[in-house]
Amino acid sequence: MKKERSLCYFSNGRIASETTYVNGKKEGARTKYYPSGQIYEKGFFASGKKEGLQEFFFPDGSIKTKMLYKEGALKEVIVYNKNGNIIYKK
Repeated sequence: MKKERSLCYFSNGRIASETTYVNGKKEGARTKYYPSGQIYEKGFFASGKKEGLQEFFFPDGSIKTKMLYKEGALKEVIVYNKNGNIIYKK
């Protein structure tokens, strides 16, 4: 089993994304960031497919979108406005 951690950077030197790979497939946590360093997206992968809760955030850190995946298939989406109110749910 070959496990690797991939880091990508913005031109300002801050981390743009962190992803873990096992045998060449995304596996485990992945986090993406705004150039400011604030988290933009966080989620998980299993055998290269999105799994579980994927969350997206506004630049101020408040929740923007929640997506629930099962074996790579999207099962639920909830979108929030900047005030934290649900504006879309499926």
